[in-house]
Amino acid sequence: MLHYLLIGVTLSIGQPGTAPAGNLAALEPAPPPVRPVLFQVVEPVPPEPPLEEEKPVVEPAEQPPPPPAPPDRWLLMRCLQGTWPGYLLDGHRMQLYGWVEGSYNASSVAQNNSPVVWTDRANEFLMQQAWVRFERPVVTSGTTLPTWGFRSDWLYGTDYRFTLPRGLWNSQLANADGAQNLYGVDPISHYVNVYFPTLFQGTEFRVGRHYCPFGVESLEAINTPLMTRSYAFNFSPPFTHYGLMLLSNLTPQWQVNLMLVNGNDVMIGDPSEEMRFVGKLTWIAPNKRDTVSFGTSVGRGKFNAGEPNFYATAGLANEPAGRNNINVFDLVWTHTINPRLSYAFETIYGYQTNVPANVPGGIIKLDSTEGTAHWWSFVNYLFYTLSPQWTATARAEFFWDFEGQRTGFEGPYQAVTLGLAYKTRLFTTDRSLWFRPEVRYDHNGYSRPFEGKHAIFFAGADCIIRW
Repeated sequence: MLHYLLIGVTLSIGQPGTAPAGNLAALEPAPPPVRPVLFQVVEPVPPEPPLEEEKPVVEPAEQPPPPPAPPDRWLLMRCLQGTWPGYLLDGHRMQLYGWVEGSYNASSVAQNNSPVVWTDRANEFLMQQAWVRFERPVVTSGTTLPTWGFRSDWLYGTDYRFTLPRGLWNSQLANADGAQNLYGVDPISHYVNVYFPTLFQGTEFRVGRHYCPFGVESLEAINTPLMTRSYAFNFSPPFTHYGLMLLSNLTPQWQVNLMLVNGNDVMIGDPSEEMRFVGKLTWIAPNKRDTVSFGTSVGRGKFNAGEPNFYATAGLANEPAGRNNINVFDLVWTHTINPRLSYAFETIYGYQTNVPANVPGGIIKLDSTEGTAHWWSFVNYLFYTLSPQWTATARAEFFWDFEGQRTGFEGPYQAVTLGLAYKTRLFTTDRSLWFRPEVRYDHNGYSRPFEGKHAIFFAGADCIIRW
């Protein structure tokens, strides 16, 4: 029996025993055997987002100024658009346009409003300007390359009597009977120009006949605020010059205009031409609300009494015999009060020496036979925009013709003018029809320039059609 006992002990050592009732872990099944892993599928884990780096704050770059508005296309250019002549003009950057101005006034004098100009004929219809312009404008933005151009302006109408220079087609001023021809032609402006965008902040050179560069009013009806002109505009500065002009934008605030010319209102080759300097310096405030400019025309400044007088033959008594070589100095300040209201002030002084006493409006001082004539003017303008179509303008002027050499009558002139401008659509073109009524009162308490009267009052209007 001993060998049975040994076999039983041996078997009891090799078999697992029964766990006590309180040991729960012993009741859990044994883990499965570990097998070698040949391939393991790993689920993709999205990467953690990187830490956001602090980026420097970049200020937005200053935006360039908007390109200039394209030029207005008036009736003729609109009609030619899409045609062979239109392609020819547009392809060469050329334009052909103009305007017609007619006026009428009812005056307190019978025949002649002078020295009120340029509507000098009383109670009469005048076609003052039939203007034709053919030009190739220079390109002033969007390029760094020089561009060239030209302009040719032709004026027909009654205004030619005031703008025609000495020595250019003067025979048309008087007819065979010596009476004044009311209508005539003046090639009022013609030049070629070149613009260099990288010279300073833009510089232009012109050669030919140019307008006088300073003053508030203009030879062009479309660029002068009222139907009539001021004494300061008509009698103080010259109108046109032949010569070389330089216009330059030195900085955003400073502009300069320099001219070397052959005289004031003189044709090239005329015996009375004299070399002189014409210039203008302009300052523009950074906020664009104020502009100040100073202009001048200076030379010998001596009256030339030896030249024949075609103007007096034509009945223009306010132009004395001989040749005027006036020196003038002009200051203009403009201020924008608000988007609708603006103000302009102009003062201009002029003089010339060697003025003979025996010419209309000449100097008579004791026993002297010649002397110095001088004149001074202050003009105030107020502009108010009533609506996109209506604008109101008031002008108050004080003009002193000390010796009467400019107007033919010495003494101080006071003039007040009130006008409206209405611009509307015509021929499907915006602002192509203008109507400008005005009333005006002038007074000279020292002399009687208005057909023997101290004062003149008239009401009138002009109509402009731009084509």
